[in-house]
Amino acid sequence: MEVFRGPRFIEIHNDAVTPMLDHKHPACIGRPFREIFPEVADRLVPMLEKVMSGDGATWAEDWPSRLDRHGYLEDCYFTFSYSPIRRLPAGDVVGVFAALQETTRQVLGTRRLRFLHELASATAGQNSQQDVFARGVEILGRFTADIPWCLVVHRRAEPRRTIAVTASAGITVAPGSTGPPSVLEAGDATAEPEDMISAGRPWTVSRLPARLALRQSSDAPPSTTR
Repeated sequence: MEVFRGPRFIEIHNDAVTPMLDHKHPACIGRPFREIFPEVADRLVPMLEKVMSGDGATWAEDWPSRLDRHGYLEDCYFTFSYSPIRRLPAGDVVGVFAALQETTRQVLGTRRLRFLHELASATAGQNSQQDVFARGVEILGRFTADIPWCLVVHRRAEPRRTIAVTASAGITVAPGSTGPPSVLEAGDATAEPEDMISAGRPWTVSRLPARLALRQSSDAPPSTTR
């Protein structure tokens, strides 16, 4: 439970809210809402002002936000209600009472289960490896909040020792390139990943996007959720 008092929405909360605030607690107690939550103030303050104006209570379910609670912005979700606090006997609104529950784990868990279900359904029964990859990346592209980018490559049977770049999600062709490269030829620095793929082993590389003239489709780094 939280109480936001007065036109500046001074923060008071009970112990149950403390884990949701992390490093913002306890310095946030007694401070205005905009100072505590500048990253979400533009979206939430209008809701608080609506309640303060006497327009009644409001609520939201699994409301998405990006909060700085651990030193970085993270995606999180809350179900909450905002209700007016009235001064008797006049009945004028002097603050907002908030009852809230964080639903981040439930929302992300449900979304990721849906992703796995859709991925399995879309790739089952495909006629070729190429079709599996194409359908797989199509599904990946719908869940960029969980998988910001991916690059799918596979080994072609002919010519020998050639890797085909089948599809990508969250990655675009760098400016000045005529089109996305389709293969990595053996015999240069890319021969090693071919060996990794043939052996069914994972491979991590730092300069592959530059070699393929690829870049992230967004300049923003992926969000991190604990």
